[in-house]
Order: sequence, then C-alpha cells, then structure tokens
Amino acid sequence: MVEHPIEGDFRQWVVNAFRQSQLFSTVDSGATEKIISMSRLQEYAVGEPLMRAGEKSDSFWVLLMGEATAQIQDTNSGYDIEVARLRANDTVGEVGLMLEHPRTESVVCQKQTYALRFDRRAFDYLSDRVPGFSTRLSKLIADRLLQRNLKATFPVIERDQIRPTPTLIRLIPSEAMIRHRLIPISQDGTRVLVGFVDPPGRELATRVRTALGELELEIGLLRMSDFDRLVDAFQLKPSDSDTPPAPAPVVTSGATLPGGVQLPLASHQHAAQRPVGIPMSVALAAPQVVAAGPPKLNREIHGTGQHSIVAKLDDLERIRPILERMPSSEASDLHLSAHQLPRWRIAGDLFEIPDFSPLGSEEILDLFEGLMPTSAIREFNLHHDCDFAFEVENLARFRVNVFRDGQGVSAVLRLIPLETLSMDKLGLPVAARAFANLHQGLILVCGPTGSGKSTTLAALIDHINTNRPVHVITLEDPIEYAHKSKMAKVTQREVGKSTTSFARGLRASLREDPDIVLVGELRDRETLELALQTAQTGHLVFGTLHTSTAVGTVDRVIDMFPVEQHTQVRSVLADMLKGVINQHLCKRIGGGRVAAYEVLIGGSAVSNCIRQAKTLQIATIMTTNRNDGHRHLNDELFELVRKRQIEPLEAIKHSEDHKDMKARLGMGTA
Repeated sequence: MVEHPIEGDFRQWVVNAFRQSQLFSTVDSGATEKIISMSRLQEYAVGEPLMRAGEKSDSFWVLLMGEATAQIQDTNSGYDIEVARLRANDTVGEVGLMLEHPRTESVVCQKQTYALRFDRRAFDYLSDRVPGFSTRLSKLIADRLLQRNLKATFPVIERDQIRPTPTLIRLIPSEAMIRHRLIPISQDGTRVLVGFVDPPGRELATRVRTALGELELEIGLLRMSDFDRLVDAFQLKPSDSDTPPAPAPVVTSGATLPGGVQLPLASHQHAAQRPVGIPMSVALAAPQVVAAGPPKLNREIHGTGQHSIVAKLDDLERIRPILERMPSSEASDLHLSAHQLPRWRIAGDLFEIPDFSPLGSEEILDLFEGLMPTSAIREFNLHHDCDFAFEVENLARFRVNVFRDGQGVSAVLRLIPLETLSMDKLGLPVAARAFANLHQGLILVCGPTGSGKSTTLAALIDHINTNRPVHVITLEDPIEYAHKSKMAKVTQREVGKSTTSFARGLRASLREDPDIVLVGELRDRETLELALQTAQTGHLVFGTLHTSTAVGTVDRVIDMFPVEQHTQVRSVLADMLKGVINQHLCKRIGGGRVAAYEVLIGGSAVSNCIRQAKTLQIATIMTTNRNDGHRHLNDELFELVRKRQIEPLEAIKHSEDHKDMKARLGMGTA
C-alpha cells in the first residue's frame, strides 16, 4: 500500500470523485474540504488486501477507482468465497465501525485501487455533523444486503464447472455478453449453464431462454474474475453493431485461461445450435424488438447543426407518465434504480413516486440503450457509466447519466426546459447581465451542483445570440440547452461526440474564428490554462466551477496550478477575470425555488488583490463598492428573507457566514 498526499492533481481528482459519490455528492465545498482533510488517500496493488477478516474495525474506506472483492471463508472447504464486488463509489468497513465488531470479511483488490480511508474520529464527525450522511450510508448498506440476498437465490459457479466451447460461446453475441455480463459456461444434454455476474431479472432470463431456442437455461452466478478471464480467452469485444460475432478461437482440450483456469472441452454429442429464425442480436435486444420489430427511435439533425437524439414518448413507455408530469410538478431530476421505486427531486429534496412500480436492471438499460449515441455505448461498456442527452418533442430535453451500482443499472435524468429562460425571468442582477456585452476576458459562473449554472449560462448566450453578430462556440458534456443561430452564429460541440475533451475542443476553437467560447466545466488544470490563454488572445470566455463563494472561486482557480506557477497565474487572472456569478437555489415559501446571486465585478481594486495574493480583502471591496455592481451572498439571502420569499433557516443553510447571517436575522450567534 502506498499513501499519497492529497494535494495538487491528486487533490483535484479527489474533489471531482466526491462529486460523483452517493455519500458526498450533496455536501457543499466547505464541508468537502473538511472531510478530505480528515481522510488518507491510499493506493493498493492487484492482490493486496485492503482489510482482513478478524482485524479490529478502526476505519472505513470509500473506493475512488479500481475494483476489489469482499470474501468470507467457507467453514467446510476452507476456500474463500466472493460475496460482493466493490467498485468506484462503494464503501467498505463501515459496518464493523458501527457495530464495533472485528472484521467479518476480507477485501482484496483485483485491480489497482485508490481509496480514501477514514478513521473512527472522521466517521463520528461524518455521522454527527454532515446532514444526510447516516441516511445515505444506511441506504447503501441496505442495497448491499439486498444484492447479496439476490445472489443467494442462485448457485455460485465453481471453476471446475467452467467448460465453455467455441460452439457454446457463439450462442450469444459478444456485445450482449459484455453488456449484460453473462456467458455460456457448459452444456449437459439440452441444458446450458449460463453464468451471470449480476443476478438476472425475470426479463433478462426470459430473453436468454428465447436466444437458446429449444435448449434449456440453467442459471448460475459467475465471479467477475472468471468472467474477465473468459472474455480475454475468447477475445470477446463490444462492437458498435448487432451483427453476430466472428467464430471464437478454437480452444483445445486442457487449454489454460489467464490465471490458470483450465477449460476442458465439453462433449460435442449435443452441440448447441442456434434456433432457426431468431437472430441472437434480436433475442437479447429490448423486448419490444422481439415483439414488434425495430424500435421507433428517430435520430434527427436539429437546426443547431448538432446531431441530437429526439425520442418519442412511445419509446419511453415505462416512464412516460413520470416524464410528462415532471414539468408541472417542478421536478428537476428523476432517479431510476433497479428494484427500487422511482424518485424525483422537487425543490431540492428527493421523493419516492409511489404510484409507479420499480424497474429491473435490464429494463433500465433497455430503456436508454436505443437513445445512447455510439460514443456513450462504448463508454458504458468500458467504464460502466456514461453521459448523454435526448429531447422529447414539445416536452423537454433530458441530460442522462446511466451507471452500474450494486443493484445493477441505474440512471439519473436532469430535466432541461426546451425554452431558454431570459435573464429577466431568472432575475439575474443587472451587473451580471452586463457580462453578456463584454468582448474579452473570463467570466466564471459557480455554485454547488444543481444550482442552475447551466441555466444562467444559457440565458447569457441567448442574449448574445439575439443581440450580437458574433460567433459563439460552446463545449459541453453533454449539450444541454440547444441554441439555434439568430443574429449570432452558435456552434455547439459535445465532448465524446464531436470532440474528445474540453481541452482539445478549446485548443481547436482558436482555429475556428470564435468571438466567444463557453466551456461547460473547467474540470482540470489544462482546460483552465487554455481558457485563460483564450481570454488573453482577445476572446470572451465563459466557464463554470463547483465552488460556493465568489472569493473562493478565485482561490480555486489559483490552487489548481502548482505552487511555483501561482505568481504567474495570479498575474494573468488579475488581468483577465472580468466577473464571477455565484448562485444558490433556495426553497421558496409556497413552493418552487428562487436563486440567490452573488456577483463579483472585475476592476483595478479586485485585480490588485488577486495579483498581491490578498484575496481575503476582496470581500471588503465588494462591501464598500456595491454601487459598482458587487453583490454579497449574505446580502441577497437576507433580502430574500425580508421579502418573505425564503425562510430564515433556508438563508442560514446557504450562507457561508452563518454567524453574520444569524446576527442579521436577530437569531444570535450561537
């Protein structure tokens, strides 16, 4: 095990990983920094134990990258039995801490693995001081127990049962085997044993039975390590088409897979035959393909010049009623998880939708697979998650993340209105609206996840599009608001689809004659450095950061660079930063949400503070120069309370200076 200091690139990577974590995704940036400071970043090699059964439970881990197996020892055979497969965002060791019991299982890394380790002091802090942590942790533990109960339904396939043949392997297309993580293992007469890494739902099992034709299906659970060895041995690869795979390489009797697994040939007396008239790619496709022919999916080209996916609600029949109700219910997000009730987020809170039945893992995957562009399918097959967007005509656009978790496949859909809200409708401050009229410099829009940064940027771009004869290039992941060119020409490029990365798209944009460039997320140092260079060369650049204050945004930009570059970065940022919009979405009294905007205006006084490393003084400048357009977050939150738009406790929740806010509200400083 190697321990790394959480600084520089490692620090930024850890912060980004926190945003994806089910445990920490809703934690604000201030608490995130505190939590990270209480953790240790550890790297484990393949085969290295992360913890051992019988050890004292003195810490727990959150996996950031890699893969590990939880194992218990069978008392009869003495062999280690895999009980769970752990991947990024999974937790391990927390149950022992909660119960104060020694470890009951060992966890061994199957790939190079990075994890954050928290001791008991940190665990107690998280449980007591971080809102919602205990609830989310309990849910993760419950999900894990449910998955293990499902696994107990089917027998585990031991290595001496693994006897695949090229004929067996050809029963199912490699694309379907990799996507569903299943593979034919052996044949006994007319019975075919198919190994599944994840317990199959009834629907997937039915489709595999259809694919096998007259052969009978026997289901077993296959260890991920054995599945990986079989994939390598038979050279199974995901493809972009549904054509049957090429014949598998001949494996002779006694052949050895990587890792020493022996693959004796099964008898060819009952050689498996593909059922006549049922192509394997169809049998394992979405159920409606078997029943009613090809899906009705339309892939159209929008006036924006972007290849967007337009879905008919008929293609989304299982969730159609939910999607139709989302705009009127003011739901911002829809969560779909295997074997759980759907949930949607309204005014910042997540609620179950009790009048809809849960979907299975395969049903969720089938729901979206036809909507995924080729790049997203490839990303999902390789990394088990992907982002894309689609539009339902006359309803809304949806930004989607599909990912695997302990239950199977899940998805989160963010609703994006078809109509771009104007700056007036958003209530954007006058000083912030003026940013749309600038010709050069860097404008940063910041705030927590889900605070409406994309909506604000869309309003600014729409104003430019309506009023200025310029060329606007946007780099997004994925494209959210679609802009049709008006007075301006708007070119929208999507990371993973029309450019490989933000940095590459930004570098190429300088050769595409832009006036204005929007970068959906300044997520790494290279992209930020290129954004500053683009601003220096006479362009107006908009970008977003996940920070919670305007002043903190300045520090975040500088901290993304090595210490030896800070002086140079301060000098460039002092010249190029023209403004920061920091926004928080608050629960409005009576329903809905209202934005509180903090605005920092670039100028000589702010530039001097940045250049001289006196960023703490920027807050004072904002207070004494309100007439220049500066707006403090606490001032705006207090004003919303005074106007009876939000409750006092909501203002305190979003304030970065609780003591000051409580004093303003007459609530004391305790």
